[in-house]
Amino acid sequence: MGIEGLWQAIAPAADHRSLTELLTTEALKRIENGERLPVVGVDASPLMFQAQGVAIQYRFLVTLLEQWIQTPALFHIVFDGPHRPPRKRGRAVRPQVQQQHYLTGGFRELIDAFGFTSSIAPGEAEAELALMNVEGHVDYVLTPDSDIFLFGALNVIRPPHSEEDWDHIEVYTPGSLQNQDPGALSQAGILFLAVVAGGDYNPVGLEGCGFVTAYRLAQTTDLPQMLERAAKDANATEQLARFRNELQRELLENPHLESKRPSTASKLASNNFPDPLVVCQYANPTTSASTAPRPQILNLAEIKLPNSVLFVCQACRLLQWKWPQVLGTLDGSIWPGHCMREIIQAKYSGINFQIADAETCATANGLGSHAMSGITQREDTTREPGASPTFKYYGVKVRVSCVKVPAMKEYERETGINPDPKKMMRRSAVLWIPAPILSKVYPELVFEHLRDMHRGRRQDSPVRVRSRSASPRSSCRQRTSSAPIAERSPSIEVSSPKLGDEIYARVRKNTLVTTNQHTQALQAREKVY
Repeated sequence: MGIEGLWQAIAPAADHRSLTELLTTEALKRIENGERLPVVGVDASPLMFQAQGVAIQYRFLVTLLEQWIQTPALFHIVFDGPHRPPRKRGRAVRPQVQQQHYLTGGFRELIDAFGFTSSIAPGEAEAELALMNVEGHVDYVLTPDSDIFLFGALNVIRPPHSEEDWDHIEVYTPGSLQNQDPGALSQAGILFLAVVAGGDYNPVGLEGCGFVTAYRLAQTTDLPQMLERAAKDANATEQLARFRNELQRELLENPHLESKRPSTASKLASNNFPDPLVVCQYANPTTSASTAPRPQILNLAEIKLPNSVLFVCQACRLLQWKWPQVLGTLDGSIWPGHCMREIIQAKYSGINFQIADAETCATANGLGSHAMSGITQREDTTREPGASPTFKYYGVKVRVSCVKVPAMKEYERETGINPDPKKMMRRSAVLWIPAPILSKVYPELVFEHLRDMHRGRRQDSPVRVRSRSASPRSSCRQRTSSAPIAERSPSIEVSSPKLGDEIYARVRKNTLVTTNQHTQALQAREKVY
């Protein structure tokens, strides 16, 4: 959807990244400065359209939510509203089609269960998201629709093309587009491309003028600026007539075109191109800024925790899952996201963490630091495209009974089946938290883990390798290393008896250290103290 050919044209400007690492890096900077977590605005329509083509529609949407909940970011999903343009891609948008998509209700329930927010735009969701991005309500817009550039979005995330790796994304910024082509890829240039080459509101554009010709004209003429002025002028008819005459002349005389376009130029006088309504729809889309009174923007800075009970309810009703599937998603994505958000929330509140004892964990209400009994494992990521080979996860043992028991009761209420007939429920689980986040927010726990390893109190599990895919839980390709962590870690020379203190300070500053380095540091400290 959007302007056909635009994604290929701007491909050189893309920054190929891992979504998880992009948002983790951004979150670390913001936590350090006391700022809110990064907010990603998501266009819901392409996701629901894509979900229609899979066997289990809501399962596809849950897969995306599972990925997002494991990142230290806030997601706001926007749905198309009732005041969309009457025609799109050559088809009339009938009143009944303007009603909510049939997946909207269930999708919004799932969004709420995962602790995210959603809203319905007055018109096109991508136009509303672009406005929210410009005004600073969201930091990135995630959409596969290239119209997002037409509406003026600043920081755009294009989701992956392959379902094999949902974490590999393309990031576009105003700087990267301007560096590639300041003329054709300006907002005025993209408006020109949409009108002349064709877009959602006029799929054909100017008949006989393809994307390559339109792009060359946008690069070498002032036609984009003329069209932009016409779109903003009250007397658009006169301005568009001048634009049409200039476009006709350029099609006949522009030396930068591969060939002249006399037949296309001759049609301009008779077909009244461009349509003023189409230009207006592109340049002045219906958004909350154009409605009176303007609706209040949700507080997107608030960290909301996932609702396990609501998820179980929706998993039973929408997905018809059995308890093992429900527990797998809770254990593999929702509870790790809950735990990470709760300790970040406490960090913002200025709460000082202390290592919890067994009694504190047993009575914990929530999945924050008071429910954590320690780190049990470390897991590495694979060298997938866009992913850093140094990105780590820590497996943290967390008391989860405070959320697990209500979830089990909800499952029994929905299905009439007791998920634990033998009364063998495990009250703790190992939840995977991004190591940089845990080191920044709860460095005491990381230091305790490294110290215990040195003293022989905890046998560190083999390093597991996590693939950078949609759901780390469901598609983890594990490999066991033959050498312990300490043996693989590079050796360092202990040059100062205070090095142990420096190591602890480095952990607090989010600089992960190797087990071997930490062992040498503790040995140095013991000699002195």
